[in-house]
This record gives sequence, C-alpha cells and structure tokens, in this order.
Amino acid sequence: IPSEASELKQLHAASDGDAWLVLVGGEHGGIMRADARATRPGPFLAGHCSLEWVGFAYSRLKKFFGRDRIIVIAQLAETLEWLREASHDEVSAARLAGRPSLLPMLRRRSQVTQDACKELLEDGGADYDGIDVNASTLLRVLKGDSSGKGRCVPQHA
Repeated sequence: IPSEASELKQLHAASDGDAWLVLVGGEHGGIMRADARATRPGPFLAGHCSLEWVGFAYSRLKKFFGRDRIIVIAQLAETLEWLREASHDEVSAARLAGRPSLLPMLRRRSQVTQDACKELLEDGGADYDGIDVNASTLLRVLKGDSSGKGRCVPQHA
C-alpha cells in the first residue's frame, strides 16, 4: 500500500508541476445570522470544523505543491476574530454564542483552530475570507476569471 507521501509525490510528478489546488471551507447561511430564538445577535462560528481540515490539508500539501499553487477560500480570519471575541469572558460568550456556559468550548475551539491553521496563518492566511467565501468566488477562481480581487487558477493551467 503506497504511503500518503508517495501518493502526493506521484500526483505532483504526474501534473508536471503545473497542478493548482483550491481548498475551500465555509459555513451554511443559516449559521451566519441570528438564531430563530434570538439568543444570539448574529453568526455562530464556533462549529466551523472545516477550518481544521483546511489547515491540515494545507500543511500536508504545501510541501509538495508550494504556497504559490494553493488557493484557500475559507472564513479563517473571520472565524478566529469571532472566536477571540466570543471567548473573552462569560458576558461575551452569552452575547455572541447565546450562553455563558459555552465559554470553555469557545476557548478550546479558538485554540484548536489556531493550532490546525498555524502554517496557513504564518503564510498570510486564506486568499479569500469573510464575505468573499461564497459560490461565486469559488467559480471565478476555478474558471480563471481574474477580474475580481485575489488569485485564481490561471486559464492555461
């Protein structure tokens, strides 16, 4: 059974060094607004588990493909900012997450997300974050449409 490292080396070699990777992580719309019971005023980003996997994948793939060939579309800065604010104290946890008892979980999620995305954060974070994490951005990036802001997969790739 080939190892993951050998599979990635084979994939990179097969692409003649011209592979582009697009890593995507986002939340569904229902989590990005106030809840129906009005226990919190806006988004709830504590459950954004895809960011851990984006960070994990980024760290594993970067050594084979390089940062310049990886485009990241994820709510990383937005989520970390929300987690920092929500995990400040019990009052903040109640105001942003709906309950003060969530404070320990919010602090854990903040640390886990920062740890999982450490290398990505050191390399400048996501290419697209916040409101730019949407289907239109993804399609533009994949189609090589450079009319917007940020990087995209070159049309010749």
